[in-house]
Amino acid sequence: MNKQYDHALPLQVEVYKCNELFHGENSENAICATHHLGEIYSYHRQYYKASVFHRDGLAKRQKLYGTKHHLTCKSMYYLARDLCNLQEYDEAVSLFLSAIEGFDETLGETNEFSIQAAEAYSVLCHELQDHVESERILQKIVKNKMRVFGPTDARTLEAIHNLKKQMGANRKRI
Repeated sequence: MNKQYDHALPLQVEVYKCNELFHGENSENAICATHHLGEIYSYHRQYYKASVFHRDGLAKRQKLYGTKHHLTCKSMYYLARDLCNLQEYDEAVSLFLSAIEGFDETLGETNEFSIQAAEAYSVLCHELQDHVESERILQKIVKNKMRVFGPTDARTLEAIHNLKKQMGANRKRI
């Protein structure tokens, strides 16, 4: 484990309390502190605790910004990751799809958060044996990485490799 995170939890709890006290529990400062607590718990593989903080942050961001704001979508993405680790797949799928749609609408398909959420969703689809959906998402990722990074960039080549693997696996199932 990273020692930086081992010492971060007590400090982040204090930051969270201070932000709630001075800025109010629904301020973006307090929500960010909530998010960071969730990330620390997630790093320590305490996914249930992480999900509690990420769910709280999501609820507050939905109230503050609405569902189509990039910060709300970011909260959806982090909660979906936690839920995957807790094997709560139905809600994770819904959150990933909402986050991807929101990122695409607010920041564009080629934004790093949109691509990152799509990659995580594709992995989940593969794990859930939804190979057609996984392939569809991987095609979108390749297209977007080509636009952002170009055809010879390592990130694009990795996405192409993942798509080819998925397409090969799909052909074997036919």
